[in-house]
Amino acid sequence: MKRNKLLRLLCLAALWCLGTPRGTAQVTVLTEWKNVRMLGGGFVSGVIYSPTQQDLLYARTDVGGAYRWDAAAQTWIPLTDHLSRFEQDYQGVLSLATDPSDPNRVYLATGLYTQSWAGTAAVLASTDKGNTWKTTKLGIKLGGNEDGRSTGERLQVDPNLGSTLYLGSSTDGLWKSTDYGATWGKVNSFPVAASPIGSGGISFVLFDGRSGTPGTPTPTIYVGVLQSGGPGLYRSTDGGATWAAVPGQPAGYMPHHAALSAAGALYLTYANGPGPNGVTAGDVMKYEPATNAWTSIRPDEGQQGGFAGLALDPRKPGTIMVSTIDRWWPGDEIFRSTDDGRTWKPLLAGATLDHSPAPYAAYSKPHWLGDLDLDPFNSDQAWFVTGYGVFGSKNITAADAGSGTTWTFLNGGLEETVPLGLVSPPVGAPLVSALGDIDGFKHDDVDASPAAGRLSPRYGTNTSIDFAELKPSYLVRTHNSGPGKYGAYSTDGGDTWTAFGTAPAGTNGGGSIAVSADAATLVWSPGGANGLFYSRDNGATWTASAGISAGVAPVADRVNGQKFYLYDAERGRVLVSTDGGASFTLGAGNLPSLASWELWKGSLRAVYGGEGDLWLTSPSGLFHSTDGGISFVKGLKVQDALKIGFGKAAAGKTYPALYLVGRVNNTEGFYRSDDGGTGWVRINDSKHQFGGINAVVGDPRTYGRVYLATSGRGIVYGNSQPYDGPTEQPGTAEVLFSENFGSWPGLEGGNAATYAGFSGKTQATYAGTNVFIQGWGGGSGYPGASGNATFLGRGVNQNTPLEISDIFIAGYGSLNLSFGLAWQLWWNDPNIPNYRPTVEVRVDEGQWLPLTQTASDYPALDGQFKLIEMPLVDADGKALTGRKLSIRLSAAANGANYRLDDLGLSGKKIIVNAQSIAVTTAGNVPARLSPGTTLQLRAGVLPENTTYPAVTWTVTEGTGKATVSSDGLLTATANGTVTVRATSQYTPAVSGELAVRITDIIPGRVFVVSARHSGKALSVRSGQAKDGLDVKQYPYTEAAHQQWKLEEAGNGSYRLLALHSGKSLSIDKADPKAGAKAAQLTYAGGAHQHWQIGETGDGYYTLTATHSGLALTVFKGHAEDTASIGQTAYAGAAFQQWKFDSVPGGGARQVTSAEEAAGEEAVRVYPNPVSRGAFQVSLADFAQDRGVLEVVSLTGKVVHAQRFGGESVLTVRQPLPPGIYLVRVLGGNAAVTRKLVVR
Repeated sequence: MKRNKLLRLLCLAALWCLGTPRGTAQVTVLTEWKNVRMLGGGFVSGVIYSPTQQDLLYARTDVGGAYRWDAAAQTWIPLTDHLSRFEQDYQGVLSLATDPSDPNRVYLATGLYTQSWAGTAAVLASTDKGNTWKTTKLGIKLGGNEDGRSTGERLQVDPNLGSTLYLGSSTDGLWKSTDYGATWGKVNSFPVAASPIGSGGISFVLFDGRSGTPGTPTPTIYVGVLQSGGPGLYRSTDGGATWAAVPGQPAGYMPHHAALSAAGALYLTYANGPGPNGVTAGDVMKYEPATNAWTSIRPDEGQQGGFAGLALDPRKPGTIMVSTIDRWWPGDEIFRSTDDGRTWKPLLAGATLDHSPAPYAAYSKPHWLGDLDLDPFNSDQAWFVTGYGVFGSKNITAADAGSGTTWTFLNGGLEETVPLGLVSPPVGAPLVSALGDIDGFKHDDVDASPAAGRLSPRYGTNTSIDFAELKPSYLVRTHNSGPGKYGAYSTDGGDTWTAFGTAPAGTNGGGSIAVSADAATLVWSPGGANGLFYSRDNGATWTASAGISAGVAPVADRVNGQKFYLYDAERGRVLVSTDGGASFTLGAGNLPSLASWELWKGSLRAVYGGEGDLWLTSPSGLFHSTDGGISFVKGLKVQDALKIGFGKAAAGKTYPALYLVGRVNNTEGFYRSDDGGTGWVRINDSKHQFGGINAVVGDPRTYGRVYLATSGRGIVYGNSQPYDGPTEQPGTAEVLFSENFGSWPGLEGGNAATYAGFSGKTQATYAGTNVFIQGWGGGSGYPGASGNATFLGRGVNQNTPLEISDIFIAGYGSLNLSFGLAWQLWWNDPNIPNYRPTVEVRVDEGQWLPLTQTASDYPALDGQFKLIEMPLVDADGKALTGRKLSIRLSAAANGANYRLDDLGLSGKKIIVNAQSIAVTTAGNVPARLSPGTTLQLRAGVLPENTTYPAVTWTVTEGTGKATVSSDGLLTATANGTVTVRATSQYTPAVSGELAVRITDIIPGRVFVVSARHSGKALSVRSGQAKDGLDVKQYPYTEAAHQQWKLEEAGNGSYRLLALHSGKSLSIDKADPKAGAKAAQLTYAGGAHQHWQIGETGDGYYTLTATHSGLALTVFKGHAEDTASIGQTAYAGAAFQQWKFDSVPGGGARQVTSAEEAAGEEAVRVYPNPVSRGAFQVSLADFAQDRGVLEVVSLTGKVVHAQRFGGESVLTVRQPLPPGIYLVRVLGGNAAVTRKLVVR
């Protein structure tokens, strides 16, 4: 019996045959990610204001994560885009909690579903308002996309002890954390230990902060439960140790929201279901804990529907707002009461609804009003949620006077849709989409919500979309609407659509559809129907396809109109049609298979421009076919492929750019390949993952642009930069070329036969490397053989070994060589070990060195090598550059027969890696700039001879905001601190960073400093220059004594000099006590004249006196003119926060006399002009003085005079003829004159 054995010698383990080496890092290129603009689109299940920081507002959604409102930019900031596809469940935010004692802290309770197949939940905790998160996985499930999701908030922070949180779960009772959400335990004393799946479970947790003291747990806690068969409201008065149902509560209803007034009254909204659907009745109740008295205060008696949203105005006791839910006629409403619920006014009836930011929303009616909130700092501002976004108003108090309110669809940045299909045709609109719930859009401009609104006719959920590659104005989409026959086509690029004439029998959903490249044939796998169907008349009639059952998505060839493909993932096979979908036959088999519940993990896509060019994705990797699905080759660098798309080829390339979501070189991410899948660059980072991804589509007209259909964050698109460097970093070398030269059947007797492009002594060049193959001579015969006719190759003589020689390695640090070596043996030949060949290597003409055996594939055959490794280094460990390598194979005995097989070569270039990066400013200027300005940054990469010094610039927003270009130009957009990072593109583990402060506080500039609560300016009383004058607040009038020059005072502190006097803002008498007044004093370098400037994170600043540590404050928060200013302990109040506005041109002209310098605010005359009636004079600074007011004509005649002393306002009733007069106020060693016009 004869048997052939294959010996594979691997010199330096070739990368192309062994896959990715351990330690390989992946190149990441800079990509700008943005949402395709639709605005809203999904159910925003809650809006939550911080009770302690103005303009700090959050929104949570059922499938699209959480957002923070940017009041200055009037847009929402997504906070959970860092979630990966494996954390998709965390995009369902069931509840959001802010910390009343620390507005920087925010928490999310996340999870999508509670069914057996669902993933478990997690709590996300942030200490920087959601910029970064820490995740604590829970052992329970939460239903962020289930009934009851708009109730709340069921996650709450103890207002007296911020380390303690409570979480009401969907099915597993009440939970508690005492370490800021890091760990959680069940509250076993709570009476409702479990709730049915899908019931909503616990609806809210509410602390009565008045019952406790700071630093200790709050004793009184209320918890609502969504159950109608038992109590819905429980209370603990001992910090959660014991619980009891609140007595007297209404039966048959479920509590949705609750709020406590400052006086301790509890208000609740009720409905007879968890919502947002299925509610038919409800109530609004007021509960007095002191008396256990319950009172129904519901508005709109007799209307269908329940009540959900609830908010109290902390600035106006007795003011309440509630929303209805499921009041389908005449429609959901917001009611407002200013008398504690005795009377109500509807706010939406007769209101103006401004949909201009998103025209599509005008076709929807506000519904699912599950939550609302009032701005705790502004009684005019409120928000409410709907099933398709949020509305905000800034004039709700207009209803008090009988006027209408205005609500604007404010969803910039908040994109919450579930795209199920995308196409980017080569002409027409760059993007057309199929969406869950709201059809889809034709986007002529991806940065604008389309003026035409949704695709029309509107059918609701659209399940798939395709276009004809050779006739791209022809599109087809499917949907779930029976009256619309579940599908429609367009012949004008998506402007208009025509419904199919029929649908196959049994169809109950859109399923998936494909259109042939020439638009002649539709192939459809509709939901519910038994089979696959094709139509050649635009869906008027349908015929069943042969050879395939239902449930497999069809794919059209992008060149040949007769070809369609199917990936039958359950059976691991591809089926092919060459007759326009009439029949399908088996193509490739033995492909990765998937269980029925995970079919979404696999897909098949056809590339435009190449007939039969297919790519298949699966958790097993990425597979490519160039023969129309008959065979597939697996990509070796992709371990897991989810979705793939194709876009415009890179410059100088012809094959489309590939875009992949998956795991490449063992790194999860989004990738682009410009060379047909050989090399990949990552185009996202850990902050931009967007949860689940449903589809990937490249733009055929814009290189580097890719569109992602997410599982809840709408459509995201990225513009990635070109990249022509190495795509991997395997240690210190880069694979420059890789070639497989095929197989040789053997060379007989030293003849120079030619095989696979090589011949004896004939040179071939690959990637700059010269390769010579020398022939080998042979004898004949083989011990024990009966003849030579069956031998794989003629015998190799010991004296004429096979040599692969003169492999020039100039410029390379190593060379990979792999080949197969087989020799023919008699299975029972006792001399088998003796036929082992000898493998030797040498550099240049040096000594031949044998390669030693390291292991054996076949222990019984000692002559088998498993792996040989040979680094190309000399005795000192230096790379052998500028040398040549030879490898020699010597026979064990004359006549031994060998066959060389699968020779492969790949070279590696010596790489000098980056070891450190120093980020500095150009010219070494301070790392500081103001919003709207730029700062050039430099990256110093060491060592200086780094092979690839290119860096990728990124910016991490801390309290500030900025963008950075690919060349390091930083553009500031909002005050605060940002960190700019330069990362080596070749060695991403090496980076450098620089903290940059973005501030209006630039020393040397002149500022107007205004109190946040009043908007009035920090001013020197009377505008005089003398020492000791009080500093007060007045409306800004561009006077020099309201302008302050900022200068550095050392040790991080500053001094503020009044422009009119040059004197310093100081605490009078250097008094360190709270309540000491601020005044202007001659600068003497004292600590009481130095100020630490802090940032609030939203454009305002604090001023802290260095000598006392107390904050500059408008006393008692007074908003009126002349309010005094001094120092008190900082409490986060708006009257302790200041806005710095730079004065153009360096401020007003500096004057010297008290009269010229007197502030505009010192005297105001109003109305002015006046129509011969009475007018008033505000004395402001003079209110504490005694003096005289004179009205003087232009001829100098005093036509009116009156004395004052202690008054702040004088009324002048003297009738005056029309003309121009001077109003002169004299008092307090100052005089101020104003012009008065009498008509």
